[in-house]
Amino acid sequence: MGVSRFFPWRAFTALGIAASVAIAAPGVPASAAEVAAPVQTLSTVSEDDYVILRLEMRRWILAEDVEGYRLPGGGLCLDLEQTVAALDFPIAVSPDEQSASGWARSEAHRFELEPGRVRYGDQSERLEGAELFAHAGGLCANVDSIAAWFDLTLEPNLPAALVTVTSETPLPFEAEVERERRRAMLAARAERIDLDRYEAIVEPYRIWRTPSVEISLELEGERNSDKDMRGAFTYGALAAGEAAFLSYDMRVAGGQDLIPEIIRLRAYRSDAEGRLFGSLGVTEAVAGDVTLQARGLTTPAAVGRGAFISNAPLYRSANFDTTDFFGELPVGWDAELYRNGSLIAVSEPTSAGRYEFRDVPLTFQENRFEIVLYGPQGQIRRETVYRNVARDAVPAGQTWVRAAILEDARSLIDLRDEPEEPGRWIASASVEQGLSKRLSGGLHLTHAEQIDADPDTMIEASVRALLDNGVVEIDAAGDLSGGYAVSASAAAQTGSLSLFATTLFRDSLRLRNGSETDERSRIELRAIREFDMGGRPAALSGGVVYRNRIDAPDPLRVDGRFTTSVIGLNVATEVSWQSDSDSGGNEGLRGRTIVGGRMGPVLLRGEAEYGLSGGPDVEKLRATADYRLSRNGMIRGEARYNLKNDSGQLSLGYAQRFDRFAVGGSVRADTGGEVSGLLNVTVAVGPDTRGRFGHVTSEKLASHGQVAARVFTDSNMDGAWQSDEPVHEGVKLKRNNFSAGETGPDGAAILTGFPSGQRARVEIAGGSLPDPFLLPAAKPTVVKARRGITTRVDIPLTPTGEIEGVLFMGQRALPGAALVLKDDGGAIVARTRSEYDGFFLFETVRYGRYRVELADTSLAATGAAPLSRAVEISAANDIANLGAVTLAPPLRIAAAEPPPPGSNPHPDPMSGRD
Repeated sequence: MGVSRFFPWRAFTALGIAASVAIAAPGVPASAAEVAAPVQTLSTVSEDDYVILRLEMRRWILAEDVEGYRLPGGGLCLDLEQTVAALDFPIAVSPDEQSASGWARSEAHRFELEPGRVRYGDQSERLEGAELFAHAGGLCANVDSIAAWFDLTLEPNLPAALVTVTSETPLPFEAEVERERRRAMLAARAERIDLDRYEAIVEPYRIWRTPSVEISLELEGERNSDKDMRGAFTYGALAAGEAAFLSYDMRVAGGQDLIPEIIRLRAYRSDAEGRLFGSLGVTEAVAGDVTLQARGLTTPAAVGRGAFISNAPLYRSANFDTTDFFGELPVGWDAELYRNGSLIAVSEPTSAGRYEFRDVPLTFQENRFEIVLYGPQGQIRRETVYRNVARDAVPAGQTWVRAAILEDARSLIDLRDEPEEPGRWIASASVEQGLSKRLSGGLHLTHAEQIDADPDTMIEASVRALLDNGVVEIDAAGDLSGGYAVSASAAAQTGSLSLFATTLFRDSLRLRNGSETDERSRIELRAIREFDMGGRPAALSGGVVYRNRIDAPDPLRVDGRFTTSVIGLNVATEVSWQSDSDSGGNEGLRGRTIVGGRMGPVLLRGEAEYGLSGGPDVEKLRATADYRLSRNGMIRGEARYNLKNDSGQLSLGYAQRFDRFAVGGSVRADTGGEVSGLLNVTVAVGPDTRGRFGHVTSEKLASHGQVAARVFTDSNMDGAWQSDEPVHEGVKLKRNNFSAGETGPDGAAILTGFPSGQRARVEIAGGSLPDPFLLPAAKPTVVKARRGITTRVDIPLTPTGEIEGVLFMGQRALPGAALVLKDDGGAIVARTRSEYDGFFLFETVRYGRYRVELADTSLAATGAAPLSRAVEISAANDIANLGAVTLAPPLRIAAAEPPPPGSNPHPDPMSGRD
């Protein structure tokens, strides 16, 4: 993409004119005689020497079509007005008066051109006749003179119709390009890749599909301070597949007696288009171990055994201001949560082997969450989820229903003698209706057992209204005992600032977050601003929470958070202050810092909690550093400290990933004199490229989807592989721009890491095709894989040919003209330029029917009639020679003398001037 798309050249030129009139610049003639200097006769270039040139500077295209003329003796001149516009210099050029005025690079570098003299910077020179020329469209300046005037190096390459610009100091446009690059980079982070317009390949459900299994084995030996020795063995397995037309996944974990302590099993179906169970429009149905998102005032977030069904869109947040994330996280793994590129939370495994991020704040704009999982042998897994406050509203006329029943904090089969957390049953049902484009309402029923009180049955009504740049929600809830609560919440956006406010009044109703019943009211204010800081994403947020209690002091909490990236590390620092909830005193300032990212060859993760009143006082510290010795070998060091029990711990380990398994070992010592050693092995087994169980790998297979991709030459152009069509070994494949695998002798490869139920693109890495005259099909390969199963796709390669010809304008060859190749649908599939002798070539064109046309920019520059030549590329005609392609020349009149000032008897169709 040329930079010409980014800059309003005409606006800059107008700005230069205004500046030259308003500012009395040094070097401007003061006398009337000097102002009225006579216009001199300039040498006129020949129209037979006309060329169209492209100006480039490093990776930027400054202009596609700058008019130029060959000079006698081999020189070159460029249209002055077009050139200064391409360089982004606010200089106004007046061809009739042979003058120009403005500045280059900065206002201190003035440029003044008048008949017979030029001033630039602190230089003043007479024009000797070899610097400036006249042509039918205006003034043409020698490239050597332009280079001297503006402190540039210009290197013409007439055979390539190109002028290369070099500058030792940055030009004005470069700062704008850099700002545009940063804006585009931030937008790309926040913008979901739009693959919805392509049909996705989806495997149909079957009565049985070969599952994928991930196995983790861990052996630990320990010597305590009394020199007593003990050993422990633990294992875990995750299986995912399909049975009875349902997806399922199962996690089993146990110890050295091999009897499982936890068995989690989930059977489910999900369909983003809502085609489950016929016309009911169900998008998700789950039985076994399920998760329940928090909703409104009464429905809590929960994970446990039960059932869930919904026709609401998948991946939708139940609340507009916060959301929850839950997932599998075995022992030895860590999880990080990023929002729009900024690190906001970390998690270690819970006792049930999960990660949990609860009540995560949302910004009003698009929220791109990335959950990054780190394994003990250096594995890194990423999952991306999107949340949007406005898009998550119920559309007009639609009805969304959700229902769930589950026992919180309990796995489907829990064989532990004494579970760490007591379970409680929760039943929830909700109906939301889109009343209009901007208004929706809901009714929610929740029955929840309480650990320390009688069960609560609560009913809640809500109304949500979308505004132009905001949303308002009102909730009212009550229970059978007469308790009630009313809340009003609002969110708004102004620029990059998201604002949230909530006010709550209640009387004895127990809320979903477990608040004590003596809380009478609550006011919460929160603000989040995300911005670009030196090309890196950053966010600043703050909040205030005030509670009014019946029989206790009213606590006030104030907190702030700043996240950014420093030398490759994502750093988030939180500071909070809260008055004592019992005595009304001041607990002082507290801080927390979390770090994640890569600093050189070291991957760092860590968190620290500390007090800030009276000086830093570290209460908790955890830091992990992974140093990769090779592509598959890694050293890990970890340090932990806890002030509460005055204990510290250090560990050092090594992990090696092989093709079929991964192994790691570590040694750990703590301040209590305890020393232990740990050995862990992980392996995964799943379907191979033929669908048979037996593909052994160190990659994770059960927690994500897989794709078996076959690359072949589509000889008959039908898009499907036949046994007589050749397959290709050694082709590298990518998943959403990430390297994913390489095809084997059968032309196929197993690609892993596909998020379940989400669209992903499979493509061939550039430069890995065996034949440069083969290209992938124009339509991208998009899949929606499911956990644990393998989606089979064929990637056809299409033979290609060439289209060539010679471009003429009248009787002479036309160099530097831009041409485009369009398919039957009118889409541009290729671009090229004519060379110095008019020759043009379209290479690696897929078989099909096309039309060769002159690009709009060259059409306007030449003033020629539109060009359209039909051509077909096929096996019988893989090199199509169009021969001479002639354009009707425009009417050009080269005046021997410039016209009198103020007149223009010969309008130039190339420049658009009249």
